[in-house]
Order: sequence, then C-alpha cells, then structure tokens
Amino acid sequence: MYKDEMQRMATAYHEAGHAVIAYQVGCWVNPDGVEIDRRQYTGLCCREYDHNEWRRVWTALAGWLSEYCWHGRGGFHSDMDLEYCINEARLDEDETMGDEGDDIEVFSAILESHSDSTDETLIAIYRKYEKEVWETLADDRVWSAITEVAEALFKKGALTASEVEALMAKGDRSLDTGGIHVNATRNKGNAEGPVQKFRT
Repeated sequence: MYKDEMQRMATAYHEAGHAVIAYQVGCWVNPDGVEIDRRQYTGLCCREYDHNEWRRVWTALAGWLSEYCWHGRGGFHSDMDLEYCINEARLDEDETMGDEGDDIEVFSAILESHSDSTDETLIAIYRKYEKEVWETLADDRVWSAITEVAEALFKKGALTASEVEALMAKGDRSLDTGGIHVNATRNKGNAEGPVQKFRT
C-alpha cells in the first residue's frame, strides 16, 4: 500500500489530525477507532445537535493540514483545486478518498448553509476555516497530542478510542481549560441524547 515509510508516517499524521481536532471541537473517536494500514480511516462521534458546519469543517481540514504541517510538501490547495471540490460537493460526490475527499466534505458542510453562494464566497469561507485550523495546529499542546497519536499509529497501524484518549491525556494537556478535555467531552457526549456517527 505504501511506497515508503515516509508516506505511511504522513498518513499517520493525517489521521491523527482528524482525531485530535475532533476532541478540540467537542467530538470523540467512536468504537471504529483510527487506522492507517487496512483502511485510512478515523471514526468519529458527536451529539446530533452538535454535528454542524464548524465541527465538520474543522475535523475534515485537520487531516491534510496536519500532514502538510509535518512534511511541508505540496502546499495549500489552489483556488482551481477548490473549485473542483465545490463542483463535486454540489453533485454530492462523496466517495473520493484522501485529501480531495476531505475538501469535498468541507464544501458539503459549507453548502448546507450557503447553497446559493458563489464559488468565490465559498472559497473565502474555506480559507477562513483553513486559517483557524492551521493556527490551532500551531498550539504546542495540540501539536504534541497529534504527534503522540501519529507515532503510535505509525507503530501499531490502528488505535482504539481509549488508546487515542490515553495518548492525548499525557502530561497536563487535559487539565488546561484551553486544551483537550478527553474524558469530559466523551462522557458528556455519550450521556446527552442521540449521537451522530461520522468518519473522516
């Protein structure tokens, strides 16, 4: 599946980014866990009433942005690439895998509340979210959590929700009010009403 170990590590950072940022926005890893070998997959959950544009966009963008933050290859997507993803999202084509699939998911989420917007407006919204997620990745607590999860994924190939949470809770990250609240988020989510399951 992988041409080399660097590609496998890039995938680990991609999926770790999805998982860690999910907790940042009040979601959590579901029982499907996170995988990089058999399938490149992060199973997530949130309360149904929390499954909104902001959470969907942040968790989707976090994958390729974490990967890019780690290896620095490829750069940010061009407006032309994003226009293609907008067209695919408008056609409801959500089966594409990888970075492109993540961006199609971003535009699917944005289009739900901005369906009549021009491509230029949709790209501006995308760029705003992209900047916010990029700045969040620069937070040492967030990036160290992503690194912990990515290294474990690289080593094991798959992680359960409990394993992801244990890695994220290392040090004092879970104690800071601006940081990652693993157990509180997960327990609260499971206790309050219907849960929306999704993947990135």
